[in-house]
Order: sequence, then structure tokens, then C-alpha cells
Amino acid sequence: MRAGWLGLALLAVVLSIAVACWVGREAAELRCPECGSADVIPIVYGKPGRELMAQAERGEVALGGCILTGSDPAWHCAACEHRWGRTDMGR
Repeated sequence: MRAGWLGLALLAVVLSIAVACWVGREAAELRCPECGSADVIPIVYGKPGRELMAQAERGEVALGGCILTGSDPAWHCAACEHRWGRTDMGR
């Protein structure tokens, strides 16, 4: 049974890395519609843990809060603070 848990843990790590790479790639292709800056980061919703707070402090993500409205922005421009796009989480 221990091998099963180890496999699940490994799968969780691989999926986390894949999501981070996908978000990073998509963000790298984006430009702010207001100022044109490429300094764009994803907005993350929910109660942040220690690692998420550390990512926010490093400027890797923007915290969006815990309450979803259905029209929540997905991207944050670190240069001009503009937020845009839509998440699929509120649906």
C-alpha cells in the first residue's frame, strides 16, 4: 500500500510542475492591454498557504482573495496593476 501512496505523491508533483510550466508559458506570451508590459502574472484565488504567500511576495503570482464572483480576472500586470481576463472558477 505504501507504494500506492508514493505513486500518488509523485503524480501530484508531476502535475504541479506541468501546471506551473503551462501557466508560465501562457503568461510569457501575454501583454497587458493597458500599458503593453510583458510583466504579467496569474491571479490565484483561495486562502493562501505559506508557499503561495512566498510566491506572491516574490512577484510570481497575485492574490485574488477568497470570494469568487464569476467574473474574476485571471491576469495581473505588475507594471501598472491592471487586472483582466476571466477565470473559469466562478462557473
